[in-house]
Amino acid sequence: MQWSQHPFASFGSDNRADWPDADLLSAVVELERVSQHPLAQALMQWIQSKDSAELASTPTQLVKRKEIVGEGVQADWDYAGKLRSLFVGRASAAELKLCPQQSSATWVVCRVDGEPLVAWALTDALRSDAAQLLRELRRLGVEPVLASGDHAAVVETLGRALALEALGEQSPQMKAEFVKSLQERGSKVAMLGDGVNDAPALAAADVGIAMGSGTDAAKQTAALTLKDPSLMSVMTAIRLSRATFRNIRQNLLWAFGYNVALIPLAMSGRLTPMWAAGAMAFSSLFVVLNALRLLRFENQKTE
Repeated sequence: MQWSQHPFASFGSDNRADWPDADLLSAVVELERVSQHPLAQALMQWIQSKDSAELASTPTQLVKRKEIVGEGVQADWDYAGKLRSLFVGRASAAELKLCPQQSSATWVVCRVDGEPLVAWALTDALRSDAAQLLRELRRLGVEPVLASGDHAAVVETLGRALALEALGEQSPQMKAEFVKSLQERGSKVAMLGDGVNDAPALAAADVGIAMGSGTDAAKQTAALTLKDPSLMSVMTAIRLSRATFRNIRQNLLWAFGYNVALIPLAMSGRLTPMWAAGAMAFSSLFVVLNALRLLRFENQKTE
């Protein structure tokens, strides 16, 4: 996913004036810097690009940083000689009621000492290659499903745009349980993810696929990491995997047929040791050359 950001909206707190924008935004940027979540990175980069002139010049002092999986990031903020609890992450249901109604927006809230001060609306922009990937997957007999931790309204909007089943407000454990439920129905599941929240589902899937731009947790958990940022690299991985298994079956068939044909001849004395050695060398050469054809496949797909 790609993100387009909108200006933040204040909750109108009575204490909002106690937190100058320059100090608050600087603290948010410093806190989000430790997170590898795509949403956190997008928010940090947007604040820096839009409000770099307004950010505080003095360094922000944060201690005891902690990422809460599926929720956000929090830390103790040393501000004006007093430690404050700073949190940036998913807006609660009560906070969403105070935000402007945008069905396709994901709201991120900033709280200080548990009090919401600022919220940002981030809207998903479909990648240009998303629809093409889904068409190719369906052509191969793969049924795509979208499971996201974003709010249900946002995910349902994406699901309608892509014409696929979409599940919103999925915690990391819920994603893993959904993968297991598909497996219990007899499906082979490949999970594509890039965030910390996707790690349990990537581990539970038959094949976990992490995007190269994803978090370290996703890459370490997945069985396969895609270096190419394009979504179509998923299709290259699937086609290459199928070609590899096809190549293995061809080599096994050749080796089986070779032994069935020549071992009886050797046992009957019709095949001399010299010809047997030559036949074995030819068989090995055939297997190696057949396997090397996969390099040509890779070059064709990456041109």
